[in-house]
Amino acid sequence: MLLMPVFLLWFLNMGTHNFKRLPVFGPKVEVYNEATGTIDTLDHRIAEFNFIDEHGRAFGSKDIDSTIYVAGFVFTRCPSICPRMTQQMARLQLKLDNEAFDEIKFLLHSVDPKHDSSEVLLAFAEKYHLQDDRTVLLTGDKSEIYTLGASSYLLAAQEDVSAPGGFLHSEKFVLVDRKGRIRGFYDGTNSEEVDRLGDEIKLLLKEEDIDAYNRRKAKSTD
Repeated sequence: MLLMPVFLLWFLNMGTHNFKRLPVFGPKVEVYNEATGTIDTLDHRIAEFNFIDEHGRAFGSKDIDSTIYVAGFVFTRCPSICPRMTQQMARLQLKLDNEAFDEIKFLLHSVDPKHDSSEVLLAFAEKYHLQDDRTVLLTGDKSEIYTLGASSYLLAAQEDVSAPGGFLHSEKFVLVDRKGRIRGFYDGTNSEEVDRLGDEIKLLLKEEDIDAYNRRKAKSTD
């Protein structure tokens, strides 16, 4: 019983040097800092958004501020990849079904918002046994959804008459950290890729633990 704290202490002490952090994806943004007169380079972040959830409630980026979440794009009449993606998301939720992962949220944006009302999305969530307390299905303005996909999540999301069901969207899930940064892309139709997503959620949480420990350690030496 006494060995575990010692091991954790060693792990955290060594973590800064040996722990492999997840990459940060997306284009960097250069911003002029008036206070210092220098150019700051900022990480790509998910833009603010405001949509409607499957319960008919307003839901926006402020509702998941400082939250780790997984995002993707689907539509309920999808005849191809959406059922598989949704099944894989439900499986991942079961895999992460303990209190250590309670705060992780799962967002699905509909690329067919004209058809996918809140009621339709709720029935879709129930059909695939998505966990209600952790999952948010979003509908809203079509152009805003498509822009969010392309510019923020860096994923395809658009109408396309030649695509199955009339809509073209990526099969990828995106892992977003508490700062709104993209930390990974995963094929939502592939069980091995979704398992990797689960593993990298754990890595991201460990990364936060190490950072918090190092901040406390630095503060104690001031």
